Amino acid sequence: MSPSPARLAPFSPSNHHTCRYAALAVLLPKLVAIVADALPMALLAAAGYVPNKQPQPAGALWMIKALLSLTPLFFGVACLGFLAVFPITREAHHAIMEGIRKHRRGEPATDPLTGAEIAPPRQAVNDAMSARPGRDLSHFWRHELRAVQRRLDAAASAVGGGDGGGWARLLLVRLVSFAAHLAVLGGAVTACALTDAALAPRRMVGELLGVSVSLVLVLYGALKLQAAVALWRRPPEAEAVAVYLENMPKM
Repeated sequence: MSPSPARLAPFSPSNHHTCRYAALAVLLPKLVAIVADALPMALLAAAGYVPNKQPQPAGALWMIKALLSLTPLFFGVACLGFLAVFPITREAHHAIMEGIRKHRRGEPATDPLTGAEIAPPRQAVNDAMSARPGRDLSHFWRHELRAVQRRLDAAASAVGGGDGGGWARLLLVRLVSFAAHLAVLGGAVTACALTDAALAPRRMVGELLGVSVSLVLVLYGALKLQAAVALWRRPPEAEAVAVYLENMPKM
C-alpha cells in the first residue's frame, strides 16, 4: 500500500508530494512508537502492577491479558476496515501507472480517484515547485505564504518597492516559535530530572512522552527556521511565490 499514494503524486504539479509521503512513512511509526511504548506502562501502573512481584494483583493480570490479546485484535479489525475503504485498488493502481506514462509522453491523463482529466505538468511549474525557491517555500503553510504575498503586493504598489518586510516577519515568527519549542523542551527535560521514577512512575512516563514530543517539535521548528533564513537572505521574486501558491497542494 505504501508506494501507491506516492505513485499518485505525479498527477499533481508538485513533486513534493512523493517526499511528503516518504517522510510520513518514516516519521509516523516513530511517533506511534512513542505512545505505544509509554501507554502500556502507564496502564499497567494504573492497574496496580508491581515490578518483580509474584503473584501480581488481579487488576494487573487482567490488564496484561487485555494488552496482549484484546488490543491487537481491536487494531487488527480496524486495519481490515481501513483496507476495505482504501480507494487505490489494483485497477486504480494500473490506471495511475498508465497516467504516469501518458504524462511522460506529454499527454493528458485521467485521475482514477476523481475522474478528472489532468494535463501534463508544465516545466515552469515543476521548476518553481521542485527547485529553489520551491524547496524553501515548501516548509511553510499556505496562510504563512499568503501573508508574505500580501506584503509583497503592498510593497509593489507603494513608492520605493521592496518586499514590505514580508520575509523578515516570517523569519521573526519562526524564530519566536523555535525559541518557544526550545523552552518547552527545556521544561520537560527539567521536570524529568526532578521526578523520582520510583515514587511517581506514571508521572515519569508522561514527562518522558512530553520530552519526546517536544524534541520532535524542536527539530521540525529548526527545519522551518533554516528555510526562513534562506528566504530572508535570498528573497524570491513575487511571481515565483504566486506560481508556488497557485500550484501548492491543498493540505
